[in-house]
Amino acid sequence: MAGDAPCDAHAARPEIRTSRLHLRPLVPDDASRIALLAADREIAANTSTIPHPYTLDDAEKWIEEQAAEFADGRGYTFAIDLIDPQPLLVGAVGLTLDVQHDSAELGYWIGVPYWGQGYASESAAAALDFGIEVAGIRRITARHFARNLWLRAGFSRRSGCGTKARIGRRSRSGASISMSSTTDFSRRTPGDRGK
Repeated sequence: MAGDAPCDAHAARPEIRTSRLHLRPLVPDDASRIALLAADREIAANTSTIPHPYTLDDAEKWIEEQAAEFADGRGYTFAIDLIDPQPLLVGAVGLTLDVQHDSAELGYWIGVPYWGQGYASESAAAALDFGIEVAGIRRITARHFARNLWLRAGFSRRSGCGTKARIGRRSRSGASISMSSTTDFSRRTPGDRGK
């Protein structure tokens, strides 16, 4: 697993550590930092679920929703903290579960000042390992805009054609990990919040 310490997927709010990151449960005190980072228009432009503008109220509600998803067995969402020189939240990564199909969807966002430093790849790889090796998920999928490449998270190209590509890998346990890519995406404006 990507973490240095083992964790139990069914324990109270699991945590994961990598060499540079601490993936931990979101807490209400994270709301102001999340609102600050997620308010950047580039975050909304590169995700399908974060609206722009993004407010403190949005962050507080989102943290509550993620805690409820975990409590109900519908997902794992982690704050992504840099470990050194002191803990600092730089984004979030999560797995939304589809229990009926023994699968999950991986999603993440990283604050713009922290782009290009490998934090997305590192946290996504750790979440994938957690999902397969600890939570026992058999299939993990992800969607991304074509301009975002996930190859560093451990995905490899399976096939591709035109504007769509399928990316995938198999874990040591045989679990399937796949992703869809497309250039056909829409940008949301303030009037489109939550759509």
